[in-house]
Amino acid sequence: MTLADHSPGADQLLHCTLERTVVRTRNPSTGQVEVLKLLLRGSLNDAEREFEMGRLAAGMGSVRYLSASLDPQTGRPCLRTEFHPGADLEALVARRGAFDAATACRMLAPVAESLAELHATRTVALPQGLCHGDIKPSNLLRTDTTTLLLDFEHSGPIASGRCAGTVGFAGPEAMAGGLLSPGFDVFGLGASLHWLLSGQTPTPGALAAQDLELQMLVAACTAKSPAARPNASAVARKLHELAQRLAQDPAEPARHALLAGEIDTCRQLLDAPGITAGTRENLLALLQRKERFLSRLPGIAEIWAPIGEHSELAITTQRMFQLESFLLRFPRHQAATSARLAVKDHAGQLMQRSLPKLTEFVRAEDFGAARALLTNLEAMARAVLATPGRLRVPGDHDPRMPTLLQRAPLSCLQQEAQRIATATNESDKIAAAIEQAESRLALDEAEAIIDRIASHHGGTSAAVTRRRDRLHRLGFYLERISRANSNLERLRELLPKADLKPLFAVVLECTTAAARAHRDDEGGGAMGMRQLHLALTNLGDEFASLRNRVAPAHDCLRSALETLTDEAWSILADAQQKLQAEPVPVRPLQLLLGRLDTFRVLETLIDRPGHARSQLVDRIENLRLRLEQALAQRDRLARGAEQAMAKGHWTTGLFEMERAVTSIDGEDSAESHEAAKLRERLAQARKRKEEIEQAQRRNIELESNYAAMLADSQSRSSERLRVLRERRDCLQFLAVHSQKDRGELYARDLRAVEQRITEEQALQAGKSFEASTDLDERLLLARQTLAQIDAFRQESDPNVAPSEEIRALSELWQQRLTTTLAAVDQRTALVLGQTRRRQRWTRAAAILLVLSVGGTLAIVLQPSAVSAQETRLSQIDLGAVEQARGLALTELRTFAGDNEHANKAIDRLAGVQRGIDFAAWHHGLAQDLCMPGLPKGFAAQCWRIGLGLAVTATANDAEARTALRTAVEQDSRLLAGHGIQLAKDAKLRLGLR
Repeated sequence: MTLADHSPGADQLLHCTLERTVVRTRNPSTGQVEVLKLLLRGSLNDAEREFEMGRLAAGMGSVRYLSASLDPQTGRPCLRTEFHPGADLEALVARRGAFDAATACRMLAPVAESLAELHATRTVALPQGLCHGDIKPSNLLRTDTTTLLLDFEHSGPIASGRCAGTVGFAGPEAMAGGLLSPGFDVFGLGASLHWLLSGQTPTPGALAAQDLELQMLVAACTAKSPAARPNASAVARKLHELAQRLAQDPAEPARHALLAGEIDTCRQLLDAPGITAGTRENLLALLQRKERFLSRLPGIAEIWAPIGEHSELAITTQRMFQLESFLLRFPRHQAATSARLAVKDHAGQLMQRSLPKLTEFVRAEDFGAARALLTNLEAMARAVLATPGRLRVPGDHDPRMPTLLQRAPLSCLQQEAQRIATATNESDKIAAAIEQAESRLALDEAEAIIDRIASHHGGTSAAVTRRRDRLHRLGFYLERISRANSNLERLRELLPKADLKPLFAVVLECTTAAARAHRDDEGGGAMGMRQLHLALTNLGDEFASLRNRVAPAHDCLRSALETLTDEAWSILADAQQKLQAEPVPVRPLQLLLGRLDTFRVLETLIDRPGHARSQLVDRIENLRLRLEQALAQRDRLARGAEQAMAKGHWTTGLFEMERAVTSIDGEDSAESHEAAKLRERLAQARKRKEEIEQAQRRNIELESNYAAMLADSQSRSSERLRVLRERRDCLQFLAVHSQKDRGELYARDLRAVEQRITEEQALQAGKSFEASTDLDERLLLARQTLAQIDAFRQESDPNVAPSEEIRALSELWQQRLTTTLAAVDQRTALVLGQTRRRQRWTRAAAILLVLSVGGTLAIVLQPSAVSAQETRLSQIDLGAVEQARGLALTELRTFAGDNEHANKAIDRLAGVQRGIDFAAWHHGLAQDLCMPGLPKGFAAQCWRIGLGLAVTATANDAEARTALRTAVEQDSRLLAGHGIQLAKDAKLRLGLR
């Protein structure tokens, strides 16, 4: 921002402390840029007093005070002074490092002169002169031409006001509350000179590399006794003298190189002429000490390397300590100075970013993290504030009212520490209240407290979330414990003599609490005892207030589980002995296994010393397996019997089944149901064996009957088929229910019977075929019989060739089918020929009709219509007539076939053309049509077609048309004698009677 565009609302913060804020602003009345100093602490009287002191010092090397009033924007007392472009000496040292001796003397000489003038002022108000009271680098403004005095807040008349000032720049008398004196300002001047030369307040040995006379001046000015200090006038003269001499001193370049850390350059410059032996020896000793320091400092270049943007507090503090330690020895090192300035800016940004984190930690009740962060912030702030320059914390607040962090970082952090302590106490109280509610299992009350915390925080927070999660876990445990009620009753049945009252009391209390909190309807099955034990353990571990309450129930349940687990091991040992008995007592073992399964379902089995739960579970499963093996051994006879009968060994199967029934009858009454099932199965097996024997006898009987029928020539095919089909049913039953070898024999017999059935059916169909005269019926019989033969051949074994009888039958019926199909085709061809003949007659008649109609249009006898008919005939499409004529002749030749007379007549029709003798031509046609042997109907069709062709050909020839009419009249009588009549409508159209 430049001075030209500065506006009243665009103040720029220059400096701020806990009590004061200094901004650059533009006076809205005059438009001049001014410096506004706001007194955040103090009254208007304090502002007016400082204004009065500044007014008394006007014109004596100080900034001119303009007014003292109340700031209209903030309402705070304020002072307005002139604005001079420049920077105070503290900012200059922070920005560029320590100054060389000549420059430092030149910069402070005007200050010494101004102080001498102030001290020598004598007025009524200042009988012994005026003392500035707070000489320090930040109160000395360096402009382009001189150095001005700032801030007369601590000023006062000499020997009347009390000393105050700033630590490090105030003389020792300030600690004792001494009176203001010229020597007090001289001490601040000497301390400021020391600051410009070393970047630190007066420290023994800090100026060892400087000129001896300059060291003596600083020592004199900062003497403990005010009386031992020189006056300001003497100091001013000495500063001018030193500025001139040191500017020409040949040792100054070597001193600058030494203090800038340029060791090699310093060693070279020590050989320059004009440097005294004592000075060279002193500088050489200092050079060696600094070299030893650098040798002990590994990675020296990293000290002033740019700090990372995301470097955290500890790294920033460590880097600041490293840089400050380095700059104490090399105060003019430019890279280290720039790095220190960058670290300081980064520290301000970290301060600004870290305060919200403190708030978040407090909100989340993570007070440990908050205190750790605060400790790191304080360490960093102290490290940064101990270095030259001001700590600038960024922010977008009003420059006239900066935040406490910007004005006084340490005070702000102390305030945060108090806030953390207060929040910690409040959190402890809340935690105690919640813990008390939890101890009473009052979940609703604890929930209400957490809701108030959330409302206080203005929404959710990590602390509220943690407390809710903890409360939800408590509710979860209560709900799980409440689901153990049903299994607890079963546990009481297993241990009727055990004292389970503490356990039942805690479970009942948890159930009641869960119901009050509406957590008893979340679903889930009954909880096992081992899970209950784990839930009680977790409840006692996570909630200390419930530990004493849960402990008796926990111990009670633990004792019960141990008792049941020991009983399970004892049951297993007893079961092992029973397994060795013969026969194995299955029912008692089943009862023992049932009790062990009850233990498992209730989850009462736990680890015991020397006996792991997993081993116990494995032993139970092993007992289950052994019991199943015993059952399998007992049922072996029954299964063997079933397998024997399934294979067809009915005698063996029945014997073993009887043995199985007998053995099971000896068991206890609980096995009676199984014995009844086996007896029922035995009865079914006996019945099936009797059915098989009956089927065998019936098969032999039917075989004999069929053989007798074959020997009897009078036997009927239908009777033989009935016998064969009944025998086929018997063989099918025997093939399925007989043993394997017998079943194969029955299957072979079954195949032979099916072949005989096929042969008998074919024989019966053959008789029907020969007796029938209907082609369709014979064709149906042939096809059905062939289908039956093919079905039998497809069902046969593909590896066995069909028998000669079946092949012969197949060939016979294939031949019959072929013969029948040929007869059917011949019949179909005859029908199709008749149909085609009728179609040809129809097409010829249609062609004749077309030509005849065309002809009759021209042979009308009325003279008045002749000319009109000629005109219309002349419009006939002759191409269409020729096409129709060719089609008609082609159809007539097809109709005529090989008849010589008919083809002669057709040739005469084909010769019709204009200019011939139509009378002779028509007489010849009539004679041809009277020849004997013409196909029936051919003469009439040919007569009509010929008439149509002739009429068309004579359309434009009246003489030929007359001759044709005469010929037609004569020939029609000739043809009528042979039965060929001209149609009545044709006669009328031709004008014939």
